[in-house]
Amino acid sequence: MQIQYKMTGRIWRLAGAGALGVFFLFSSCSSDDSTMGNYLVETSTRTVFVDTLSVRLSVLAKDSTVTSNTGALFVGKFNDPLTGESEAKSFIEFTRTADSESNEYPRFDSVTLVLRPSGSYYGDTLQPFGIKISKLKIPIEMNDDGYRYSTSSAPVESASLVEEVRLNMRGPSQKEVEVTLPRELGEKMFQGVFKNETEWNADNYLKTFPGLAIESVGSDSCIYGFSVTDSTCMIRIYYRITGSADVERKTMTFKANSAKQFNHFKMSNFNPKLPESSKEDPVPTGQTGNMGFVTTGAIPLYTRMDFPTLSGLLVYGEIILIEKARLIVRPVRHSYDRVPLPPELYLYEHNPANDTRGNYLSVQTSTSTSPLNGNLNGAGKDKNVHETYYYDYDITSFISSQLNATGYDKIALSIDIPSSTSGSTPFQRVVFGDRHFFRLSDAQSKDNQIMLEVTYSIYHEY
Repeated sequence: MQIQYKMTGRIWRLAGAGALGVFFLFSSCSSDDSTMGNYLVETSTRTVFVDTLSVRLSVLAKDSTVTSNTGALFVGKFNDPLTGESEAKSFIEFTRTADSESNEYPRFDSVTLVLRPSGSYYGDTLQPFGIKISKLKIPIEMNDDGYRYSTSSAPVESASLVEEVRLNMRGPSQKEVEVTLPRELGEKMFQGVFKNETEWNADNYLKTFPGLAIESVGSDSCIYGFSVTDSTCMIRIYYRITGSADVERKTMTFKANSAKQFNHFKMSNFNPKLPESSKEDPVPTGQTGNMGFVTTGAIPLYTRMDFPTLSGLLVYGEIILIEKARLIVRPVRHSYDRVPLPPELYLYEHNPANDTRGNYLSVQTSTSTSPLNGNLNGAGKDKNVHETYYYDYDITSFISSQLNATGYDKIALSIDIPSSTSGSTPFQRVVFGDRHFFRLSDAQSKDNQIMLEVTYSIYHEY
């Protein structure tokens, strides 16, 4: 613990201030390598110090994520060393085509499933990637609330349409992927719609062809995201019109119904090992490898933050004012090598009495109010640390409100990925260490810990 000479004199004067002051001092020093009382300014009545205060973490699980009507399709498997094995499969309904053909003798050529990468991924994109395609047994029905969730599924035919096909994924810049479907299916769809056969007419189309299920086979190296719009996801039929002079080649499309598309997420061998209890029960990070987790997907998690030593500042003077409170969240080194970090995280007020989350902290201007999102900062923006990325929050107002809070007025914070992105980008995670995280060397471990840096003024020291 590095303490300026002014602070050393203050320690001796505090020796008789009571057990509370001694407890806070040692708690702060041992928990967070505190630089408590780094001396900045002194006048006859006012002294300014900077402290690193203790942050106590606990992990909570949320209910399943909405995955319908998000405009995103996910397929694949990935074995994440920090959270376990994840798997994603997708279920899609396709609208009946409005295309028609006046020619009496169009000739069917082939049929494909068209997918377009969204640029979202989870894992190693350089490894081979295989998928299996099956036909749904019955049309997709939404839940009573109008949604489908990460735990939702749909029955499929026992025999797959495509048992396995290897895709050559060339990264997010790839415009389109086409997977050849069975010729028999394409011919039935083409002739059925073209001739308006009973089982393929507007009333019976979905009973005859409810849709497709797509899942991965083989490698567990990556989960890929694809865009779901009527121009990026479709069944495309190629056919030709043979005339007296030449051949005219044409296409017929069955576009994905984004409102009836959803994803199913599954996770096994989940780590950290959360107790089999209510999802509202917080799990101390001592049981999760001294790491806080914020995730989306099959088992969405968020982390609660308590500040147990904050009120200890009150023993140092007649009046304590918080000048600045900075919360810094640094992801564990190398935890994001194969998993992109979310661009923003929100802070929420959290009631410790019943573990319920309230409103997010916001930034107010003269014209608008926006979430305090702690935007992801990149390499080189913080010259004092070795870590490449971090999230930075100014929580001065919140910490000031909590300095004198007691009983039911005392609240915590929780940190989470915005719900608006959890469906369209479900495989996101941030892992950060608590004050006991020493997976790396002691010198490096500080770069992986959550920190609360407080600048405060003491008027009329005791």
